[in-house]
Amino acid sequence: MTENISPDAGPDKPILSRVIEIEKFDDQEHKFDFSLDAKEQKALCEFFGLLAIEDWDATAWLQRTADRDGFVLRVTFAANVIQSCVVTLEPVRSRVQQTFTNMYLPEDRIESPAEMAGAELFIDAEGDDFPEILMDFGIDVGDAIAQQFALALNPYPRLPGVEFGFGKEDKLVVANGGNERVNPFAALKSWQSGS
Repeated sequence: MTENISPDAGPDKPILSRVIEIEKFDDQEHKFDFSLDAKEQKALCEFFGLLAIEDWDATAWLQRTADRDGFVLRVTFAANVIQSCVVTLEPVRSRVQQTFTNMYLPEDRIESPAEMAGAELFIDAEGDDFPEILMDFGIDVGDAIAQQFALALNPYPRLPGVEFGFGKEDKLVVANGGNERVNPFAALKSWQSGS
């Protein structure tokens, strides 16, 4: 089967969009290799404040549900990312990888909050996420990956051994080879106190 992947389809133009058209999808599971071009890498770096993305590898599998009304998307991705240390602003390298599964169902198959208002709600921490709405134009695998990529990133990247900590004399102690950096607010405090 031909991979009907449209790089710019979809109504909202998310940061990363790669739509798989589902109109003529058969019952077999189909595999899609999901590479990033230079433009997509740049867009992700700018959106998430990354210095670089390297060695990106992602694969998606898509299959109809048994009743043929919905789809199950399985994705695995991994990449090396370079972020700025939140303390020193120096580059920090790390590996992000994630495997996730999304289910897509027609909107009329998903209970609305109003319909669920009178029902008891059971949350299974180990269970799958709430189903996504299946859109007519297809399934945007790129958007799904971008959302999970965001969750996989370290929100506070730091170089090994570097820590926040305020020591005596209002100095910001950075435990990195014994270096100490002066707290930029210490000068303001001295000026306000007149010393």
